[in-house]
Amino acid sequence: MPKIEVLAPVGNRAMLEAALAAGADAVYLGGKTGNARAFAGNFTDEEVKQAIQDCHLRGVKTYLTLNTLVKNHEMDEILDFADAAVQADIDAIILQDMGLFSILKQRYPTLSLHASTQMNVHSLAGILQAEKLGFERIIAGRETTLEELERMRDGSNVEVELFVHGSLCVSVSGQCLLSGLIGGRSGNRGRCAQPCRKVYQTKTGQPDTLLSLRDLNTLDHMETWKKLHIRSLKIEGRMKKPEYVFAVTKMVKAALNNEPIKTDLLDVSSRSFTKGFTLGDFGRAAAQTEASGRGTVIGTIRSGEYGKHIACTKACESGDTLQIVTERGKEIPLTITSQIPVGGRYALEAFPDAKTGTPVRRLYAKRIENALCKAQEEALQLPLQFSFQANEGEPAVLQAVSGHANVTVQSEAVVQKARKQPVTEEDIRSRLARTGETVFSTPVIYLHWGEDLFIPLGEINRIRREAVSQLQDKLATHHNRKRQSDKPARAFQMVGKPGLHIEIADNRLTDHLPMDAIDRVYTSDTEEILRYKEQWNCPVFLVLPEPADEKAEVFAQKNAHAFDGILAKDLAGAEIARSVRLPVHFDASVHCMNDACADALLAMPGSTGITASVEMAGQEMAAAPFVKEAEVIVFGPVVAMKLRQCPFAVEKGCKNDSGCASCAFARSTLTDAHGAVYYVERKGRLSYLYFSDTLNRIDRFADASIRPAAYRLHLGDDPSNAAWLNYAEKRLIERKPEEPPKRTDYWQMKEMSDIRWNRGVE
Repeated sequence: MPKIEVLAPVGNRAMLEAALAAGADAVYLGGKTGNARAFAGNFTDEEVKQAIQDCHLRGVKTYLTLNTLVKNHEMDEILDFADAAVQADIDAIILQDMGLFSILKQRYPTLSLHASTQMNVHSLAGILQAEKLGFERIIAGRETTLEELERMRDGSNVEVELFVHGSLCVSVSGQCLLSGLIGGRSGNRGRCAQPCRKVYQTKTGQPDTLLSLRDLNTLDHMETWKKLHIRSLKIEGRMKKPEYVFAVTKMVKAALNNEPIKTDLLDVSSRSFTKGFTLGDFGRAAAQTEASGRGTVIGTIRSGEYGKHIACTKACESGDTLQIVTERGKEIPLTITSQIPVGGRYALEAFPDAKTGTPVRRLYAKRIENALCKAQEEALQLPLQFSFQANEGEPAVLQAVSGHANVTVQSEAVVQKARKQPVTEEDIRSRLARTGETVFSTPVIYLHWGEDLFIPLGEINRIRREAVSQLQDKLATHHNRKRQSDKPARAFQMVGKPGLHIEIADNRLTDHLPMDAIDRVYTSDTEEILRYKEQWNCPVFLVLPEPADEKAEVFAQKNAHAFDGILAKDLAGAEIARSVRLPVHFDASVHCMNDACADALLAMPGSTGITASVEMAGQEMAAAPFVKEAEVIVFGPVVAMKLRQCPFAVEKGCKNDSGCASCAFARSTLTDAHGAVYYVERKGRLSYLYFSDTLNRIDRFADASIRPAAYRLHLGDDPSNAAWLNYAEKRLIERKPEEPPKRTDYWQMKEMSDIRWNRGVE
């Protein structure tokens, strides 16, 4: 098995230097465009080139994150950036968008491409499909189970990268639309406003951060990752401080090598910890509620003859940042200006309202910054060894060695017997040691030099410079990729009369619907499906249960005979469809937003169609040729988040999801601080949080020039939505004016809207 890689996050130059000083095996970084951390410092084209060179000189791999969804008008700019990174010798590119993947795969067949966690690969089926497409590595979703990781290990040759430490998104990877729906800042485009960190309230509980998760910490589980053959241990944190990158990278490497960990993790984290969904945490064990606390407790606020003061149970250094709690519950940071020993006191004259008896937490430890500075001084220069040999009548030979690279350079001048002043060993050593303006440290020098010999000292300087230059080039160059021609762009064609499709959760709903108007049905209900299918007289596609793992595979195998296709919500769904020999339609959750993505999905074996992303604005759909061959969603609830976590389990204290099926909260609501109500439904092993508004774009599409291949209405299990189907038929298919139905209280959602039709998402 190859060496396990420790992969560090890099959001700016200072973080890169911290990762190198900590001994990272690889780093991942983003440019000014196209990456999922748009608010990190990030790198310009030239800075990316320099970062790659600096990493390669030290034997460290560099991965570029282009892991966001791409709009048509952005594709050329992002491809230019990718081309520049490839020419600069990037080791791999991390991707979410299938269009960008397909173009880069065509251009650079030998370029290593990694499937971002945003691609929602969490099962053997998903990794098998990624392997067929040509991904070299997948970054597993944070909700991937141990069982599926075992199946991935045993059933695929694709490398698996796994997050082992850092901040957690509560949503299933790549399946969160909430930030974009609320304010236009799409998490799928690197601009998440983190609505999951806000306060929400259930019908029965108190306001709390019910969707916020603790930070992931799996340092105690390295043996598990080794047994699963995890190839890369990934640290989250491109928006954090260099000290965080340095400390956590060193801790992960120490844990991997069974060495003692010398730093308290809470000194570099703003939240408490969970071992994550993969290792079984759920409910309160995973949630970062307002009562969870953060930082290392270093003492308690006391009052007495010394006035208000901190009684320290752990030593603190000058420069540490502590958190003081006031009588009103306000949390105030305090940077101390002197050292405090264990058992010592620190006066709080400036905090007379500090609450006696409350714990004092350390949010930042100065010693980590000091350790980083020292490590950078020691680590950023490369070791160098020179071996110099000379024999009379022959050219001098200089061999230079650093890391895995070595070069040999000969002098142009021949070594001669000295006629006057001979050259001494000290003369040669002093010239060879002049590496101060390079990336190399003062070299270790081995000399073979006789007595009364002469060579021009300028020649010694020349071969030293030549050796250093060649060695640097050899260390920095890993690949030689030539760009291949792009394939011709697909010419999308209008398909004629658009189809009218419905998605339902209960087949009995169709007893109330005008089924003669329906061209396709998507359903997850298999009860009496053959009888209903005969009545419907149109193609019927199976909606797989989520996640699309082994249980979903068994479900598909059991029911495939009764269906005409499968609605795939990710790559795993497509692989399951292939395994049961059914056509596949790619749902909106695959996030098709550009022509290249549509082309790639439609070209996949068995593909029968795609659904455009609901994050596209009306004008973007009008301008995108692929929409002519795509289905668009015009009515129904929008899934804003898919959650392995259950927010109600935080209130109830559930330790797992074993009781979800009979839970009173299986269908309930969350209300945010602004009064918006979000319907939440538990289905199987996931909770679905729906946006506060029901999507209704029927009139928008009827009045626009956009003519897609089909329109889809999500009717759920509510018979009152039959009126909306009739209305859609009149407005969209027959193109006739019609009075809209009375607004219904669809799944307790009070409002209907076109949801960002005019502005889309950033």
